[in-house]
Amino acid sequence: MHLQGRSRLKRTEKIVLVSGLSIRLALAPITGHIYDLALFAISQRLYYGQGIIDLKYFPTLPVVYYLQLPFYALYVLLLRFGLTDIQQLYRTTLMVEGVFLKLPFILSDIGGYFAIRAITKKTTSAMLYFLNPLIIYLSSVWGTYDTAMLFALLLGLYFFQRKEKVNASVALVIAGTIKLFGFAPYALTLLESLIKRRFIPLMSSLLVGLAAILVVFLPDLLFGSFRQILATSVFRFVGFGLVDLVVGVRNYNLVSLAVNGNAVVGYSLLSIPNYVGPLGLLAVLIGYFLEARNSSENFAVLVKWSLTSAVILTIFSISEPQWFSWVVPLGIVYGALTQRDGLEYFTYPFGIATTFVTMINRQGVGYMLGTATRVLPTLEFIPNGLRIYAITMLSLFGILLAYTFWKPVRFKLEILIAVLLIYLQAYFWFGIVKIV
Repeated sequence: MHLQGRSRLKRTEKIVLVSGLSIRLALAPITGHIYDLALFAISQRLYYGQGIIDLKYFPTLPVVYYLQLPFYALYVLLLRFGLTDIQQLYRTTLMVEGVFLKLPFILSDIGGYFAIRAITKKTTSAMLYFLNPLIIYLSSVWGTYDTAMLFALLLGLYFFQRKEKVNASVALVIAGTIKLFGFAPYALTLLESLIKRRFIPLMSSLLVGLAAILVVFLPDLLFGSFRQILATSVFRFVGFGLVDLVVGVRNYNLVSLAVNGNAVVGYSLLSIPNYVGPLGLLAVLIGYFLEARNSSENFAVLVKWSLTSAVILTIFSISEPQWFSWVVPLGIVYGALTQRDGLEYFTYPFGIATTFVTMINRQGVGYMLGTATRVLPTLEFIPNGLRIYAITMLSLFGILLAYTFWKPVRFKLEILIAVLLIYLQAYFWFGIVKIV
């Protein structure tokens, strides 16, 4: 019976992996974020067409550029062998080209699956991540790189769980150089070594991290793009906005959207939520310190406070929809480690709801398909769409935090009904009645 159960589980796992990969590869050529993929494609075309290294104007951290180079080389090779690629509708990339730009992120999803399975020892937990609509949407539809960061982050957690602190530091720093959030758990691992007075591992992890950062960002210093990284990534990440010398700070977090209905420009009272982010991260460090110093096993504590830092940043920083994916693997891992089934299974409806409001209220279905038409005009073309989106997301994060800090409880379907009612109430009062 035991052997039959394992055989059935392995068969299910194969079906999940093949199905998840097939869905991704089917979506990748016919969808894409028109603006983001255009920037990625231009950088690769400049390199392979004219030999120009486009780090100075590359729109994000340089590791993403390095990740896409070898995959785009395969695409160029196919073109040399006679591949004919075509453009679909108004999209800014060709169909096969889009697949190769997204391929490192799609493969990162597979890596995330195996990392979660290794950490939790539960195939179900890995399936919840791999088949999560938000994860599929980001890597295969949007074509953004958050799942690549999450894969490196999960590898770091895996090494930390196995007491391989230096390997954990390397993986977490790599995660941070893909997307700065990876540095949050890295900082917590350094604090853990400090708490336990393990100064040699602390110095080793710190030196390895600094060396990795220097190697990654040295080309940016040489090409003169480091200042742009500070303005568009570092300051924006911690919550100080896109600094503009004329209008001040542009606040685009969930609190500002819920209260004001749009981004707040300039230094007003509504700018205050923007500065909660750095204070919230300081509170995370204090919370982790107080809990970790009285615990002999700090792995679950590390995951818990990493999850908390992700929630704080996505609410109070200059949050983008793709940032919401950070809580999905951390919620799954923390839920599995602490028997919080409610948290673990809530990540799936969280992904469904986040994908829905992002597509409907932030971007539009037609935008990802490369057409100017409104696919669902009744839902997409409504007043106060950003406010509805922010209220829904704030309610989802509130539930997630309750599952994280409250006593372990099982997942209940009533939670789904509550989230749906919140969305419908926001849609009715702000979209139809238009009370503001």
